[in-house]
Amino acid sequence: SLKVLNTVRVELRRIVAERTGGVILLENYYTENMFFSVKPLTKPEDFRSLRVRVTGTAWADLMRAMGAEPFTSNFSDVPTAFERGIMDAAINCGTCGGSQSWYQVTDYLIGPVPSIAFTWLSMNRVVWNALPAKIQEVVREEATRHQQISLRLATNDRLKQGIQQNVNNGMKHLGLSPEIQAAFRKAAIDTVLPAWVKRVGGPSTPVVRFFNEQVA
Repeated sequence: SLKVLNTVRVELRRIVAERTGGVILLENYYTENMFFSVKPLTKPEDFRSLRVRVTGTAWADLMRAMGAEPFTSNFSDVPTAFERGIMDAAINCGTCGGSQSWYQVTDYLIGPVPSIAFTWLSMNRVVWNALPAKIQEVVREEATRHQQISLRLATNDRLKQGIQQNVNNGMKHLGLSPEIQAAFRKAAIDTVLPAWVKRVGGPSTPVVRFFNEQVA
């Protein structure tokens, strides 16, 4: 994920800034997701008919490819859905689910699934241009410092914290087995990526050409 981000950073920042009228100051990183599950997930077959709450379209495509039944719900409704037996698993970061006490309604924490997410922190261009040059310099320095801290937390501290928090509250942590990792990779290549290409308008679109040139 980080290698890809480093490859596309300049072009993504240009596109976002151009379309929003903003000045991008930094990327803010989010740690890898986990499965909070009522049962262990140790092999690809365990995902068949699994009712799992997902957090986005790509996740839904991945779960369908694995034979699961993805759906969305409000973050605050997850504990109740588990209690009512509506869902078997939910995807989110360890500290996210831990902050909502998902360990009270699930028994297994599976993962992480290797994928670092990020968003941009930006400022309106008119406001930015009105700042004195010295203030802009200070803001840039602080933005760089924040981004470095955010990256360290996302790739190390918060991941460990999320696992430890839930294990301390009675959950059993399981890593992704090699078989599940291989199945996820195949599903990503065979299903998730083609679905994304179709969703953005097909292989001739600028974004897909950019993906092929810079990422693939």
